[in-house]
Amino acid sequence: MAEALGVSRMTLRQALADVERKGLLQRRRGRFGGNFVAIPRVEFTLAARLGFTEQMRRANVRAGAHVVSASTIRPPDEVRVALRLSRGKNVHEILRVRFANRDPVTLERMYVPEDVYPGLPDLDLTDSLYTLMERNYGTPPDTVEETIEPVKATLQQAELLHVQEHDPLLLVIRTSWAAGGLPIERSYDYFRPDRSRITVRTSADGSGLEGTLIASWRKPSSKQSGVSANRDGSSARNGRNGPSKKTAHRDQ
Repeated sequence: MAEALGVSRMTLRQALADVERKGLLQRRRGRFGGNFVAIPRVEFTLAARLGFTEQMRRANVRAGAHVVSASTIRPPDEVRVALRLSRGKNVHEILRVRFANRDPVTLERMYVPEDVYPGLPDLDLTDSLYTLMERNYGTPPDTVEETIEPVKATLQQAELLHVQEHDPLLLVIRTSWAAGGLPIERSYDYFRPDRSRITVRTSADGSGLEGTLIASWRKPSSKQSGVSANRDGSSARNGRNGPSKKTAHRDQ
């Protein structure tokens, strides 16, 4: 390749390394190795009250959704506490796979109070749920708190996201409040780290600072096994470990 381009091998290695750092190239070693064009990652910004659909529109990426299930249930304990619901109150649980240019990148499990959004599962849920919450009910999210942590894919998550079971995923746990302070959403979004990049934007003096969150994945020890309940209410094998980062922000 260096000879064909008329450059030295060192110049070529430096150029390929730079392209690889930008996420545009994958370099594999071994018998079947080589340089391969990488599938670009989709960037998600947490420091704004924007849903998946709006973020994809701004990135000139076609968004899509497949509704796996939508039902009204008694909430898991963590959801009930987050939404400040009394015992006996129900929530709508909506499970969707989100696509970027027909490629699955995120699995969303959302819980919203039935009292606030009656009949929501009966609506068209293939577009922006935040738009539905505002247009049909007049109660969109205003303040959002999100926690990010690495997890391992369960069998169901792996099948829906087209990855392998136990592959690493980035979990974003989100709680949203309406303008008056009423908690209206508890969501668990599972991102494919090979297809997505999460950016956290913070501001200390109003000027705004932007940085990319880099989450590392630590392989669990062999002792961590067995079936446990995920915080989103589903069942999974193995637990979570690794650091988490919490951000809170308000749409201005």
